[in-house]
Amino acid sequence: MMKLTREQIKKDLTEIRYFYLMRSSFNNKVQESKEVLDLVDKYEKAIKTAPIRLQGYYIERYMNDSSAKEMADKWNRSVEFVMKLKREFLKYLLENIGKDEQ
Repeated sequence: MMKLTREQIKKDLTEIRYFYLMRSSFNNKVQESKEVLDLVDKYEKAIKTAPIRLQGYYIERYMNDSSAKEMADKWNRSVEFVMKLKREFLKYLLENIGKDEQ
């Protein structure tokens, strides 16, 4: 399997965020494609082994569609802290996405 680039991971995460947004907006009645479901599954497998703070970041940012400011307010942290967590999250994915497929 080819290693994913940072740009591809960002593109995938945008697709995942859109998937969850549309799914919740239409009360789970959106017809998901197998390709999108496989993408979500691949990332969720990687997230399951991540440190809890990165799991929380994934849930808030991509499943709940929260902005960095909203996350900072909710967690009583600074936006800079959330941005640092984002960088850590992307680094984790670069190193771990698809590991179980190798």
